[in-house]
Amino acid sequence: MATEKVMITAFSPFPALMLAAPVVGAFAVLRFGDERPRARNISAVLSTGLALVLSVIMVRRVLSSGPVYFDLRIMRVGGDYRGLLAVDGIGAYFCLFAS
Repeated sequence: MATEKVMITAFSPFPALMLAAPVVGAFAVLRFGDERPRARNISAVLSTGLALVLSVIMVRRVLSSGPVYFDLRIMRVGGDYRGLLAVDGIGAYFCLFAS
């Protein structure tokens, strides 16, 4: 008989933070606009730098302990379907290259 492999995933806030960092940075850039160009540029650099640091941390975590996930509790449909952000090895590397 064939044996089944069970993938163990660990809960992590990194997938949600990876989505939130550029979004918050984009809102900050829109907020400052042309009125305060220095603050706009600093917020853009900080948000992209934060995304890069978070992606490096997430790659290290995925490589050391396996895939990670973040459960989106607000996106439940009935009792069987739910929103879930899951990151495996390939997803972590794509995240790193994109950031």
